Amino acid sequence: MEGQFHVSDNDNCDLTVGEPCKLTDISELTIKLQIARGVKRSKVQRPRAARGELARRFGSWESREHDRVFAEHFDKEVFDSLLQRADAVTETRFEAIPKDVGDAYEDLVETLLTWSTSLFKVIKRNPPEPKIDILLRITCESPFGHVSDPIVVECKNRADKINKADIWQINDYMKQVRAKCGIIFARKSETRDAQKARFDARRSDSRNILLVTREDLTEIGHGQNLVSVLERKYDELLWNRKPPK
Repeated sequence: MEGQFHVSDNDNCDLTVGEPCKLTDISELTIKLQIARGVKRSKVQRPRAARGELARRFGSWESREHDRVFAEHFDKEVFDSLLQRADAVTETRFEAIPKDVGDAYEDLVETLLTWSTSLFKVIKRNPPEPKIDILLRITCESPFGHVSDPIVVECKNRADKINKADIWQINDYMKQVRAKCGIIFARKSETRDAQKARFDARRSDSRNILLVTREDLTEIGHGQNLVSVLERKYDELLWNRKPPK
């Protein structure tokens, strides 16, 4: 049996071999596609998520409310001052890290997270063991985890890209505190090996490691919302939209 299919933004699937149907489950969609294409189950590719998949996965998740809270707390003058200070002291990989370098970037990141009071609560900064930069607790059900789940935050104010060793480090910290979500705030992006390590951590250990770069911070300074940025990063990781080449 052969047929054509179409998946719209609201997950309606129209098959030429049958009546239009409302699909609420990925497995159901897979079965419909198998029937339409007449191929074996092993050959069916998982369809990409439609826009808004995060909201459907978490019925209580409403990012607009968190966007509103962040916007109310966001202080452009404070943000610009902290960002300028962080930019002035970039560490290099093979030199000892001055205390003011780490503090400057951590101050910026902690302030951003503090403005997201409806989603995160900063528990500790630089706890003795493990040596995490910032430890968060989630305050509501969200794509990033359940209420009271920990989130590990690492700040890398380096001139070079994030590498796989950085991913292994935060992954190890996440294991120690039993966190399923970690966030790296970095000046640069990541190497191909680091990107692959993040996707591997997602696939093998169900640990979501998000990367927020200096470019993302610039967007926040121009009016983008931290919660929206994190949501986009999670969405990209979840659906493997930027796989390593």
